[in-house]
Amino acid sequence: AEAEARASDLAKAAAKAEEEAVEAFAKLVSERRRAADAEQAAAAQLSHALRRVAHAEAAQVSLERRLQEEGEARERVELEERQARAREAELRLQTGPARSRVRSKEKFERQLELT
Repeated sequence: AEAEARASDLAKAAAKAEEEAVEAFAKLVSERRRAADAEQAAAAQLSHALRRVAHAEAAQVSLERRLQEEGEARERVELEERQARAREAELRLQTGPARSRVRSKEKFERQLELT
């Protein structure tokens, strides 16, 4: 009788241990599923962040290119303006003495007429 009671206790303990093992396994499977879902969500977030970084880098490159083009255009305009001012100054220098010579010639001719 004592052996039967002991065997019954052992059977109950074995059943309880098996039940706990099944629960632990189910919990492990559930945790693994949650971990896999979390990993998948993290991978999606990382992928999204990487796309945003790539887009931001492309926008930055585009902006830098546009700024460089605008700077080059500004430099071309400034150079053209300096060249135009230099041509105007050169024309003034070339035409200035000619006017002066014409006036001097006219003045000389008037003086000749007076004498």
